[in-house]
Amino acid sequence: MDVIKAIVSRRSIRSYKSKTIDKEDLMILVEMGIKAPTAGNLQDLRFIVCTEQGIINKLPELCMDQYWIATAPAVIVVCSQPQVQAKWFGERGRHVFSTQNAAAATQNILLAAKDMNLDTCWVGGFNQEGVDKLFGAEGKARVEAIITVGYAAEKPDPKSEQPLTASMFFQKYGQTLEDPVAANNDYSIKLQQHLSKIEEDTKKAKSNASKWFENAQKQIKTHVDKYNQKLKEKK
Repeated sequence: MDVIKAIVSRRSIRSYKSKTIDKEDLMILVEMGIKAPTAGNLQDLRFIVCTEQGIINKLPELCMDQYWIATAPAVIVVCSQPQVQAKWFGERGRHVFSTQNAAAATQNILLAAKDMNLDTCWVGGFNQEGVDKLFGAEGKARVEAIITVGYAAEKPDPKSEQPLTASMFFQKYGQTLEDPVAANNDYSIKLQQHLSKIEEDTKKAKSNASKWFENAQKQIKTHVDKYNQKLKEKK
């Protein structure tokens, strides 16, 4: 999947099927998280993969009573090591860079999951002390994010978003384009063209696969007909 399409189509899913996830797929997701940038390239993030339902069932009460979390067959817990960042960057490293690093890794995992036809939700509201203790990170690391992973059992409502021109400034905060409507139209057209090209490429790939299958069927039928003809001749 094209990365832009993954970004556009990604949604937060809060209800999952009971279908288990391959361990290899979870390992790939963690690998993608590891590839995210970290301040000073210290690579101090750690990831906990949890598929034990007994542990997952304890999460809702520690996550502001979000009981839907218990439906997830797996969670990936993103942990920072604030003491490592503090050693190099002081208090800013401890309180800012650690969280920024984890956020970058979390987004990598969300997009990689979408590409792999897996669904996710980024959970950030939780009891810090309780979650750190639950996953054995207490005194060693700090849980920054919990990512539920699974196969969606719901179809989320269409996502509403602010237009680009309401969120983007030029040169300094609050400074917009003279003609924001025209700029927004130009951008929308270009994005739509990009997404349309992805769709066309997908259709072509499916068409080529279909043609190959048809040809294979014809060849098989030809061989079967020849074989049947030989049997008749022998009789």
